Amino acid sequence: MKTIDSLRLRLLSAFIRFRYRQNIGHNARFSPPAKFLVDGPLKIGRDFFAGPGFYVSTNPNCSLKIGDAVMFGPRVMVLGGNHNYAYTGNHLRFNAEHDPDTKDIVIGHGAWVGANSVILSGAKIGEGAIVGALSLVNKSLPPYCIAVGQPAKPYRSRFGTEADLCAVMENTGSSLSLDDVLKSYAKHGVTLPDRT
Repeated sequence: MKTIDSLRLRLLSAFIRFRYRQNIGHNARFSPPAKFLVDGPLKIGRDFFAGPGFYVSTNPNCSLKIGDAVMFGPRVMVLGGNHNYAYTGNHLRFNAEHDPDTKDIVIGHGAWVGANSVILSGAKIGEGAIVGALSLVNKSLPPYCIAVGQPAKPYRSRFGTEADLCAVMENTGSSLSLDDVLKSYAKHGVTLPDRT
């Protein structure tokens, strides 16, 4: 059974990488089943992994950018776009127009999104952030934080000390500075325990 599952993973991953070959980085893996309804700009970085049931739906007004070394748990949904609910021509079901005010979705390098989470238009998940299972992300989350809830809110920093935060940033080749992360923490009410 493990051999069949491994073969299915490799075949699906190869198909998706071929289908979106200009937009998906090396070693991206997608566990079956995965569904892509992508109508807007798409970019998925290197070493991406999506658990079973990954679902992506975007429209022409919403781009999706996922960084390198990102992992998604089972049944993560990315829903980029919305119907234009100001439509008056009939029931919304019959409206083919997309909301022009849809915002892009950006997921930073090294983020981890837990099982059954939903990521909506306008979500920005910072580098190295962890989104807890069953969360709904519709706004910005700072880098290297743990966020949970519906809507997801930063719960705490991933690290207890500034030294640990600096170590992971150095080891991953982060383009952020410590000052960038601390300013984002201050904006979102997150603190490092050794700085309080």
